Amino acid sequence: MLLHDKLKSFRLILASQSPRRRQLLSDAGIEYELAPRFECDELFSEDMPAEQVAEYLSALKSEAYPQPLAERDILLTADTVV
Repeated sequence: MLLHDKLKSFRLILASQSPRRRQLLSDAGIEYELAPRFECDELFSEDMPAEQVAEYLSALKSEAYPQPLAERDILLTADTVV
């Protein structure tokens, strides 16, 4: 079974304004809803190892999401380090 088939019984909420992330999901045939913009202070310690920053910021965004999630909701947050 393909990923987009496994996700059909869930509501995927993309909490990202990145056109690239939207394109990746669309190209994979994965249906999603775009979350409305919400405030999140994306701050991290300067001594945090670079390989931990994206995961830390993704978790921070998840915690800042202002709406409660239903049982079959999946909130997708992401970040990148350049």
